[in-house]
Amino acid sequence: MLGPSDSAARTSARFVCDFEPGTLISALIGEVRVGACHTVVDTGAGYRLRVGFMCGRYALPVDRDALGIYYEAWARDTAELAPNFNVAPTSSAYVVDEKGENRKLRVVSWGLVPRWAKDTSMQAKMINARSETVSEKPTFRDSFKESRCIIPALGWYEWQRAETSKTPFFHKMDSEPFVSMAGLLSAWKNPSTEEWLFTCAIVTRPAIDSLAYIHDRMPVLLEPKDFSLWLHGTTSEADALILKQPSGIQAYEVSSLVNATKNNDPTLLTPVNG
Repeated sequence: MLGPSDSAARTSARFVCDFEPGTLISALIGEVRVGACHTVVDTGAGYRLRVGFMCGRYALPVDRDALGIYYEAWARDTAELAPNFNVAPTSSAYVVDEKGENRKLRVVSWGLVPRWAKDTSMQAKMINARSETVSEKPTFRDSFKESRCIIPALGWYEWQRAETSKTPFFHKMDSEPFVSMAGLLSAWKNPSTEEWLFTCAIVTRPAIDSLAYIHDRMPVLLEPKDFSLWLHGTTSEADALILKQPSGIQAYEVSSLVNATKNNDPTLLTPVNG
């Protein structure tokens, strides 16, 4: 709930939303804390801002081998994750990576840590990369140029916000078993332990008209015929894929149980009115 200076807070929230979560927010406003579908910002002036960003949760209750078959990726030596109906920032997740002719399913942590980072303190705020600036922002530009990936999901959650409430919706494809989100991959070496941490971020774009009533952003979605081009095409080819208009997406309201990460079971996908 917004406190004093209500109208000013709303104006600031719209301003902050123009940036990737965590890039400039800390410097401009103060402490940032990631929540279910928003970031809580402590302004230090007696009130807090709730800054929404997309995509903050998704579902992947699918086994490793099924993903390997669908994406034609080597998966046998990939660690097997438990089904997850409520994937949250910094959770372990699958991505599809391709080097040369070798396409592989890999387990990474969601929230990109660039290779030049001193530590992982900003990881939870780097779950999304705006397509409009992905080739320019220092955090993401190297990965966009050199290390793109696909982040598979059964679908993603988004919250429709009103003055006093937020309503979760689940988004999935009509004709494909998975949502294939355009992603970025990074490898970061811990300077203390010399261990490698592989991380990812979802590339986002303005929502298509049919989904904009829920949220103004959505993931960049890839068609199967474009997988290879996204994974190892030129940046110009990747830019062209970002501009393609996705279709065949259905969205429906689900329970607010998804708001809490402790809730993680198939009932999160059940339509409220179904």
